This record gives sequence, C-alpha cells and structure tokens, in this order.
Amino acid sequence: MSHEARPRIVLVSLRKEWLGISRLPESLSENGLEIVAICQKGSFLGESSYIDKLHFIPPPKLKAYTRLIGIKILSILHKEPCDRVIPGDEDTVYALYDVMKLAKTLKIRNVQKVLEASISSTNTDHIINKYKFFSLLQEVSVPIPAQLGQIDVYKPQKDEFPLVVKDSYSSGGSGVSIVYSQSEFHDASVRNEKSWIRKSLSPIKCLFFYDIFSFNSKPRAEKYIDGDISMYPFLAEKGELIGGFSVRKAETFPKNIGPSTVIESFICPDMEEYAKVIVEKTRFTGFGSIDFIVERVSKRIYVIELNPRPVPASHLGSIFGSDLCKLFSSLCRHQEPSPKKELKENIRVSLFPNEVLRDKNSNNLVDAIHDVPWNDEGLLRKINNTYGLSFTLEDN
Repeated sequence: MSHEARPRIVLVSLRKEWLGISRLPESLSENGLEIVAICQKGSFLGESSYIDKLHFIPPPKLKAYTRLIGIKILSILHKEPCDRVIPGDEDTVYALYDVMKLAKTLKIRNVQKVLEASISSTNTDHIINKYKFFSLLQEVSVPIPAQLGQIDVYKPQKDEFPLVVKDSYSSGGSGVSIVYSQSEFHDASVRNEKSWIRKSLSPIKCLFFYDIFSFNSKPRAEKYIDGDISMYPFLAEKGELIGGFSVRKAETFPKNIGPSTVIESFICPDMEEYAKVIVEKTRFTGFGSIDFIVERVSKRIYVIELNPRPVPASHLGSIFGSDLCKLFSSLCRHQEPSPKKELKENIRVSLFPNEVLRDKNSNNLVDAIHDVPWNDEGLLRKINNTYGLSFTLEDN
C-alpha cells in the first residue's frame, strides 16, 4: 500500500536488548516516514519518541508463545497495510521469512507482497548461515579466511595457532573466540558446541515451517588473520546496491571480537565492489552490513560476515556521505534515489553508549562525534536507566 504523504514503515525486533534498530526511527521519521514498531515491552525500540504506533509482543520463551508471536505479526501487517518492513535482528529475520511463508500459504496477499518487497526472498540460508554464506562467496571468488573444518572433527596443529572459532549463527561478537593453544581450542569447542545446541533448539527457530537444523551447522575453525576490522553498512534493493559507506572499527568492546564502539570513515572501492557482488549474488533487499578484515601486512581484504539487518552505524550515513535512510525513503516513495554524494574520509564517531561503557574517560568522547540520541528523549532515558548513565539534554 502506498501512502503519498508519509509511507508507513514497520520496524520489527524480537530481541528486547537489541539497541541498533532503535536508532533508525529518528532518521526515518526525519525523512518523512511514518514509523510503526513491533517489539517486546521494555525494549529499546519501543522507547523511541519517534514511534508513531507501537505494538507489543510477548517474549518468545515457549514454542507455543513463539507461534502466537508469528501469528500476531501476521495479523498486524494484515490489518495495518504498510510500504516496507525492516527486521531489527537475526531472530526477526528468521521469523519474517516464516511469516512470509505462512502469508503465502494462507493467501494473505498484502502481507506476502510487502514482505517480498522488504526482505531477501531467495538464498535465505546463504544469508543467515555464515558458512553457507562463505560457500556462496567462493562461487564468485570473493576472498574469505581459510576454513579449517567443524570443531568436533578438526585437530589443529601447534603451529596453526592462533585460530578463530565461530558459530554459524552469531551476531554482535557473540559466538566468536580467538584461541591461542590446544587447551583454549578445547574450551572454546565445548562452549560453542553448547551454544550451538541451545540456539538450534531456541523457540524462535521453531516458528511455523522452520527446520531447526536447516540454517545451523556446527561451529567451525578458521584461519586467524592479523588485521583491522572494517564494515560496509549498505542499502540494497532486489540485488542492486543502492548506497553504502566504509568505516573502520577503531575501537571494539570486548577487544578484537566485540561490537564497534568507535568507527572512522574511509574510502575503499574494493569493499564497495565486493558489496555489489554479494548483494547481487544473494539478491539482497533492505539494510545490511558486511564485515571485512584488512590484513595488516599484505593489506588484502577478506569478507568475514554478512549482517542481514541494520547495524548501529546504519543511521549515520548522512555524516559519511551516503544517507541510507534518505535513500530508503526514496525507495518507499517509488522515487529514483538521490544521486550519490561524495563519501567523506577520516570522520570519527563514538557510538553511544558503547564507547562510554568501554571507557568513560575515553578521549574519543571529546575528540570524535559522540552519537548520543539527544533528540530522542524516550530512547535516551531508556539507555540511561539500563546502563546507569546520566546523559541529559543539558549535556548537549
């Protein structure tokens, strides 16, 4: 359904603690979009002052409740026609795929149509499962770290350390370990094996037609690459890259494997080209981000992850020269996206509250742009209360 004045966008997030999606409402609203949110009570997304209409869903603790969540999402989308749906986290990506299948089965055409326009409807397992994603990249000669095998069968030699042990389903730095010895490899293997079992049997993955083992494979070991982590947040439409920008992860927390706390823009044509190839191969639609590692000595670029949803930097495109939210607004209005602006280098941003939590005395809080949601009073209050902070409008 098209709304000439204000296209209606539905943001869906099943993860109560997920912060990244909560930064989109302000940017989307400023670009003339009506914002509807579907989330749990007490979530960061639900506290944003830029939400025009809010629907709460119960926490997905039991399989029966999880099915009710999916049905409720289907019902909301059916009763309140919208132009696009944005998933806020990986669990929601899972859920929306299944809601789309259910809508197709029940012939609820308006929901089926909007979800087909909003999320990638092909190669879904290659988007979610990290190792199937790697297999896809090998088909198009995109460089990835050397894959060494599943942790339950791979026997590393002493000279192979350090290694990376990674879940096939992980996000925000979870499910990733850098190990430096046989004992650390064993501990990480046990820990990740338990994590794999828990995630495979989680209620989210029992939604409707979802086969709990179709997207998950056991954790694997891969070659460790000494280098700098970067990412390329982007917007895509049916396999076409619409916009994006490259940023280095100048600081992370926890160190090396955790989420970004400070990012710095730079221009890297190779990352953009790899992003175009990946988006086209996966027929990607919506907000996403690709993580890269740039090897310290050779400067060779490797792809290490695809995040099929907005990341905490997605709303910052206007600062870096590729305003993803403005481009998204144009797509919702069926308008040609604005001509690409010149990307900006060496702009450093401290992500809030990540950098404060890493180091409350960090120079980056003064020397870099501090991305505090000063204009979103509800979200700022929620973040303050959650993390014991005391940022107020007077501090701006």
